[in-house]
Amino acid sequence: MKLVIILLSLLFCVGILPAQTCDIGSLVLSSQAEVDAFSIDYPDCTILEGTIKIIGDDITNLDAFSNYTEIDGFLQIWQNPILNDVSGLTYISGNLDFSNNLLLDNLSGLENLRSIGGYLRIYGNAALVNLIGLEGLNYVAGITIEANNSLQNLA
Repeated sequence: MKLVIILLSLLFCVGILPAQTCDIGSLVLSSQAEVDAFSIDYPDCTILEGTIKIIGDDITNLDAFSNYTEIDGFLQIWQNPILNDVSGLTYISGNLDFSNNLLLDNLSGLENLRSIGGYLRIYGNAALVNLIGLEGLNYVAGITIEANNSLQNLA
């Protein structure tokens, strides 16, 4: 018994044990306080299964998502007029949608995002001037980029 506990402890310490997956269902986070509390509500998770919609007048950052390596579902980041930081994501198996985030001027912070299993939609982000942050993407099922009036190029 003692040997089993020691082996499990060693496996946990070196990160061999599988990632913790949490089924979150369908969530709407509508304030910075709710976004910040998300990581408190799901502290042991690394993979989130479900749909997350982030929409709120006071949301400025998504730092609470930096501990999660994967979203197995759909992430919508919509109508956040003062959001200016989207750091932390590495893999999304479903769709990623950035729409109508008025102060979002770049996608810096997504440098670790490697794959989007569904579609990437970037729509109506008035201040978006570049796509810096998406350089690390190796796979995207499809992309729609439109109505980002300040976008200077797609490089």
